[in-house]
Amino acid sequence: MIGNGGLRVSELTLVVVPLTLASNFQPEKAAPLLADPERLMTKKEMVKAISEHMGLTQQTTKDIVQMTFDSIVETLVMDGRIELRNFGVFEVKKRAPRKARNPRTGDNVHVPPKYVVTFKPGKEMEARVRQMEIDDMQREQRQKDSGQGRESGAGDHR
Repeated sequence: MIGNGGLRVSELTLVVVPLTLASNFQPEKAAPLLADPERLMTKKEMVKAISEHMGLTQQTTKDIVQMTFDSIVETLVMDGRIELRNFGVFEVKKRAPRKARNPRTGDNVHVPPKYVVTFKPGKEMEARVRQMEIDDMQREQRQKDSGQGRESGAGDHR
């Protein structure tokens, strides 16, 4: 659990780094464990996949994952920004007040200022997401090419 004032980034590093160094963790092998393109990943599923891969109990893994999330939130509240190398930057920004319109009535409405969390992905994440687009285009092209091959031979059946 997080004590008074929460964990600072340096304290989080002290918790996570030894676990990473003490294990045979290989991030490139973890990605397939965590990625199922057919559905969304929940925290419970993430905990299960990580615990199996790392050889830790699900409860220990759940505590580490929750501590990580809590630390991110605490750092955002305290400092307004957290940078996670090779992942991205979370930042708290203040949205200015603005005027909007109620779509039902058409009346003008005042929207007060508010704080929002923004996320800017790191270079590695950007590159991997871009690669998904390239992979999809290549897969679609292969399907299209294989479909055309069947159509041209379709009239040869007796």
